[in-house]
Amino acid sequence: MGSISIRKYIRWPPAPAAEPTSTMVLTSPGRRFVDLRVMLPLPSNHEEGGVSHLPVSSVDWAIAGTSESGIRKGADGEDISHSKWTHWIDSRTQLDPVDLVADEGDMFPQLDGTTLEKGRMLNPEVGVEADYEELWDDGEPTPGALGEDGQARPLVGGAARCIVMQMEDQNLRARGSVVLLGQYCQGFVRIGDEIAAQRWEWQLGRGWAMTIKIGELALPCLEIIRQATNKAADQELQFGQQLWKLKESVP
Repeated sequence: MGSISIRKYIRWPPAPAAEPTSTMVLTSPGRRFVDLRVMLPLPSNHEEGGVSHLPVSSVDWAIAGTSESGIRKGADGEDISHSKWTHWIDSRTQLDPVDLVADEGDMFPQLDGTTLEKGRMLNPEVGVEADYEELWDDGEPTPGALGEDGQARPLVGGAARCIVMQMEDQNLRARGSVVLLGQYCQGFVRIGDEIAAQRWEWQLGRGWAMTIKIGELALPCLEIIRQATNKAADQELQFGQQLWKLKESVP
């Protein structure tokens, strides 16, 4: 069905846990994801359903790519769930068609239903690789075709809608990815050194609203949201000078 993961905190031991960002990861059933991490606080109008138009400097990290999970053996022979995220687009690194950046971590389910992720990665505050812990809470995608009028129209089997579209133009050094999953849609695009990202949220009775907008590059999030109420998403979407191609559509 895909997953909506919201981070509760990050910790760089022995420092205490903290959450300096608004972090959400949308992952499709085919394991394509858009991960958007924006520094807090967000403007006050965000709580009122307004758009937070933020400078690029407010991005802690934006990533789009694919993920995979498996089991590895621990030091005592125990089974440990292990995940890897390959970065097709990354706000911290230039696009590279061959050598893609990746990060990985061990996943430990908690009694309250959250998941504790542990691993090692670059701590941007000190510029060196360090152990980290992140606590994640997974939300349920809202089922149905979620319209701009705020109404949810049932889909076969009570499914939640998911659409993934991507764009790549090697001549422009450009890549983009949009994941719509249930009540959320996130998009991330990079053209050369310039990046942009959006987050959209749907509420019953109110419909869709852009809640975070970063950068000046355009993204086809609204166009993809409008496709989500149709029976089948278009295979291609011409958006300005860019051709976006359908990678997944569920159901």
